[in-house]
Amino acid sequence: PLSRQESLPFFVNGPERVSLTGSHIHYIDFDRGKLAEFMKDGAPVNAYSMVVDSGEAIETIYNLKREKIGKRSRTSAASSSPHHSNVNLSGEYIVVKTPTKADWLMQSLCSAHLAIKHQWGSGLGVEDKLFITNEEWISYTDTATGLIGLPVHVLNLESKELYAISTFSLGGHEKVVNVNTGSTDFVGFVPSGYNGNFGGNGLPQVVASRNEQYNRTDGNPYVWPQDIVPTRLYVGKKRADKDGNLDNTGFLARNGFEHGALYGFATDCSAGTPGAEGRDKWHKSTAAAGDKVHGAFYRLRWRDEPGTVRDFVHDASWEFQDSPAGAPAGWCFWNAAGRDKPGAKTEHVSPDPRGGLRVLQGSTGGDFGIYDFSNL
Repeated sequence: PLSRQESLPFFVNGPERVSLTGSHIHYIDFDRGKLAEFMKDGAPVNAYSMVVDSGEAIETIYNLKREKIGKRSRTSAASSSPHHSNVNLSGEYIVVKTPTKADWLMQSLCSAHLAIKHQWGSGLGVEDKLFITNEEWISYTDTATGLIGLPVHVLNLESKELYAISTFSLGGHEKVVNVNTGSTDFVGFVPSGYNGNFGGNGLPQVVASRNEQYNRTDGNPYVWPQDIVPTRLYVGKKRADKDGNLDNTGFLARNGFEHGALYGFATDCSAGTPGAEGRDKWHKSTAAAGDKVHGAFYRLRWRDEPGTVRDFVHDASWEFQDSPAGAPAGWCFWNAAGRDKPGAKTEHVSPDPRGGLRVLQGSTGGDFGIYDFSNL
């Protein structure tokens, strides 16, 4: 974080040389033959001779509007083509610390995932080899309004282009993984993470704005959404633009990021159920290995608008405090500690490496469970 030190900046977008401090994405190419022999007797004492090449993996960065990011303005408050995680809707920088060595801050790219073309079988999975990572948390000024949030970033490994996307909402994520859908027409991803770790004071002015514009389904006011979130599943149509029309040329459209829907896991929350107990307490106090919770993934009311930048008050991050649309009466999203307070963070997540339609979700509470969606 900028409060401690700045990393050496990297430069993108050609002659404009837009600079970013914070997290980098590097590549290192190894001599595979030497790497295979490295653990054997008589191997070199260090790996230096194995390294064939290395460097920055990003050459071009696009923001949420699909513009190439530009330099941060030093002469006015607003920047015209910003790195959107750093600014409000007006393009004004709102992070608590300002870089001294770079234009922008790439804040905490946490865990990441390499998705291989058709890794689940013939036609199953993404259509390009891609690297997906995410800005996890950030510290905005206490008085910030009109904030946008934290995108996920998708790297086209062939072209070295990095795209900011709002596909999975903008609450910040720990990790996003590609999962098998069993369909050659649809791609699946499971995002995990904080859901709103944006600073220390809970941004009451943003909460107030949400409550002015939306009503919670149970009549209670919305609270700050950090760590009030279930396991999620995204299903996207491959080779489709944001309106669902055929598009096999756009990188994001081809790989299912433009036209899809986000779902949250919900279950019965009537008295005496795991739903009423909450995910953290059930795992810690009630569950034994092998116990099952029956539920379903329900589609959110929220819809992504690719290429459009909106205020965070409209984000999907808040919806897990509502009753799931279409679920039976008494059901709720299976959050860590209910609808009104945060619990353990949804942490690392892993697809079934054998291609099963399921995912393993861990948390900072020390528990993990397998979510099976084999009837998808």
